Amino acid sequence: MANNLNNSILYNVNSGVNRTSTSSEYNFYYDGDFVLVQVNSSNTANAIGVMCDGAFLGYFPSDNGGYVYVTLLSGLNKYVRLIQTAVNHSTFTSSVYFKDVFTQASKFTRDLPATVSKRIGILSDSIGQGYSSTTLVTDGYGQKLRYNSAENVTIMGWSGAGLYQFGANSTVLTKMDGYITDCFSDTTTTKELIINLGTNDYGLFSTSAAAVQGYLEAMVDSINTLDSSIDVFVLSPFFRDGETSLLADYRTAFNAVCSTRAWCTYIEGGTIIGTGDLADGLHPTSAGHTKIYDVLKLIV
Repeated sequence: MANNLNNSILYNVNSGVNRTSTSSEYNFYYDGDFVLVQVNSSNTANAIGVMCDGAFLGYFPSDNGGYVYVTLLSGLNKYVRLIQTAVNHSTFTSSVYFKDVFTQASKFTRDLPATVSKRIGILSDSIGQGYSSTTLVTDGYGQKLRYNSAENVTIMGWSGAGLYQFGANSTVLTKMDGYITDCFSDTTTTKELIINLGTNDYGLFSTSAAAVQGYLEAMVDSINTLDSSIDVFVLSPFFRDGETSLLADYRTAFNAVCSTRAWCTYIEGGTIIGTGDLADGLHPTSAGHTKIYDVLKLIV
C-alpha cells in the first residue's frame, strides 16, 4: 500500500459494493482527517472525485493495490462525498466502484437510508457524467436534483455513449437493464428514469433520425418489460453550437416514441439552453445545468 497510515486504527464501514452505476456517491458525516477507499480497479488512470463540506478536493487515483488515500479538511462532523468516475462506453462496465471504505475515526454516519420511497435514475452520456476522470460533473443537473431538491438520484453515465449502442445491441441492453435494476433496488414506491442520450448519435456517429427512433424504442420497451412501474422521461438533446436540422429531426423522433407509450414522457431539451450556456459548444456550463435543473425539478 502506497500511503503511510501511521498505525492508525481503521474501521471498515462498507462491506461490499455500494452502487456500481457511475457518478453514484458514497456520502457520510465524519470526524477523521482521512479515509482509505478500496476500489475494484488498481489502474492508476482511474480516480474518484472527493468533496468535503462543499469544497471539491480533486480526483484521487488508486495505487497498484486498488486503494485510494484521501486527506480531508480539518474539523468535526464533516460532510464527505466520494464520487465514482467514468466508465468504458464501448463495454458499458464501471471503471471504478467502491468495495470498502476504511476510516480513521469511529464517529461515522452514513448518509444513505436502507430504502427510499422515490428514486430518480439518470441514463446519460458525458453531459451528465463528464467525458473523462478529470472532467467529472460534480454540480450538474443530476447533482442539483440530489442536493437542491433533496431527491434520491443515481446517475448512470457513459462518456461518448449513444442510443445506437444500446438499441442495436441486445447484450448492451441486458447490461443496461442490470444497471437499472441496481439503481432502483432500494426503491419502494416511485421509480423515475430520465434518458438523456442522442447527442453522440448526432455528433459522433451521424445516425439517421429513423434509426435513432428505433434504438430509443428498443430501449424504452426493454425498460418497461424489465419493470413496468418505472416512469421514463425522455429528455431530447440540448442545443449545441452549429447544430443542423438533423438534431431537430431527432427531437421529433423522440417525441413520436413517447406519444405512443403511456409510461414515457417527452421533455423538450432543445430550448432549455443556448450558446451562452455551453462551456465548449456542447457541454453545459454550471449556469446551463442550473437551467436544465429548473425545468426538470418541475417535472420529476
